[in-house]
Amino acid sequence: MARSPSGTHPGKGRPPEPGEDVWDLFARIHGDLRRTLAGRLRPFRLLPSEYQALSLLARGPQTLGELGRALGLTPAAITDLTGRLRRRALLTRERNPKDARSTVVRLSPRGERSRQEAKATFRRSLRQVERRIPPPVLAELRSGLAELTAALGEAEAARPGPAGLPPSRPARRTRR
Repeated sequence: MARSPSGTHPGKGRPPEPGEDVWDLFARIHGDLRRTLAGRLRPFRLLPSEYQALSLLARGPQTLGELGRALGLTPAAITDLTGRLRRRALLTRERNPKDARSTVVRLSPRGERSRQEAKATFRRSLRQVERRIPPPVLAELRSGLAELTAALGEAEAARPGPAGLPPSRPARRTRR
């Protein structure tokens, strides 16, 4: 990607345009964060999606389906991603003891070390960015993001479920 005269990527670090849609701004910031994360993960030979998978697995083993849903990946994509991580000995795969039709993946000791090292490097780079933001502005940002998260959760909970039913009332099965 070409660099601007200031040495930054076009659009990266650019202040919001007057009247810029907040969702466009979030999308731009998300892209900037993903590029930053990808750059910081390069020495660890991890892609952002691989790092996310290792971070989720640090909480405990999961089935391929659970991990795929958490990452928003298709069954084929999660199989490919976990295959890459398994070949590098960052996770293990085994038959699910509760359901032999599914597979459970778990972080290997090597995967946990890689995740911790990558996380420490990425966190250091984020702290460098945070130090450039005045503390009151950072506190406002945290508060605003907490409110946004709550509002998104409320909106999702209020969204109609299948066939227009509220999500709190599951659809009834009909007998044939």
